[in-house]
Amino acid sequence: MLSPNPHYYEIQGRAAEIARAHGSPVGTAEHLFLGMLHDGGWPMSVISDLVDPGQAEAAVLAILGSPDREDFCFDVNNSFYKHQNPSRSWSAA
Repeated sequence: MLSPNPHYYEIQGRAAEIARAHGSPVGTAEHLFLGMLHDGGWPMSVISDLVDPGQAEAAVLAILGSPDREDFCFDVNNSFYKHQNPSRSWSAA
């Protein structure tokens, strides 16, 4: 079984901070991507050859602001929740 390394937890913590800053009680894949984007590192160095990081961040923030988005989210215990809209309630998936 693979175990996440300390760097993963650093990025996950950054994603949780971003989620809280945007008023979300849990982190989503979008928050995790933004955490990775802000961290830099090799995944973002590969992506930055394909797309401007500023444009990628703006696009992800637009997704986060969409009233119709629905996805699965993680909380600090790595539990997953189905999320429809920040103004709606959360339910265990």
